[in-house]
Amino acid sequence: MALLSMGPRIYLDHSRTLLALPNPVYLLFHALFPLFNATLHSVDRLALGAQLALAILAARGLDHLIGDRPRAMPMALCAVGVVVIEALVVSPAPWPLGMTQAMPHPASEALAQLPGPGAVLDLPFVEQTDGGSRFAGDIFYQQTIHGRPIPFQLEGREEGSLSPPVRANPFYRGVARVLLEGRSGPDSCAGAQGLSHLGFRAVVWRPYLAKADQRAILEPHLERCLGPGEVRGDRVTYDLRR
Repeated sequence: MALLSMGPRIYLDHSRTLLALPNPVYLLFHALFPLFNATLHSVDRLALGAQLALAILAARGLDHLIGDRPRAMPMALCAVGVVVIEALVVSPAPWPLGMTQAMPHPASEALAQLPGPGAVLDLPFVEQTDGGSRFAGDIFYQQTIHGRPIPFQLEGREEGSLSPPVRANPFYRGVARVLLEGRSGPDSCAGAQGLSHLGFRAVVWRPYLAKADQRAILEPHLERCLGPGEVRGDRVTYDLRR
């Protein structure tokens, strides 16, 4: 399980620059085990199997020590108590560690109240960080609030996570030229009606993920092609049925 959690290549450093040894165990499973290829985007989760094995070995070791030395039991319990108290009470670490905000957004709550079905398209869906670009994971969390389909998958980078029919839509392509390619603004509203034909009910504009010059180009374009939007917090929702 530890080898599987390393993925198709074994690196010796966090930045993945030192060596890149092929991992025969993972590659064998990837080639032969049904559906194992779906683990490629999150191989680190397979480390849980190794952690479980280590925990069982540690328990067996503790049982062996206690079985041989009955007096060791109070000492073992005392040691465990010290660790727990230090981790939860004495230590200044804010357990559990906060990784990201997980708050229902007013835009998502409003989308949940809209009558009828329909998917939601979030734009932009890529955010810039110190380590480069990454998918805006809040989109997946907000789907649990509005309960509507979204055109994204976990695999892929940037446009690779977006469904092919949306990538081919002319309206989306015009927006993507500005957001992802840094090119000039869209020429027309072609394809805007096509979003409804694809089953979309709303477009959620996340301006804080776009640069100032991108916003200057795209916000008038969205207003012109999709109609007036509703500002809710730091996002704007466009109802395509209008």
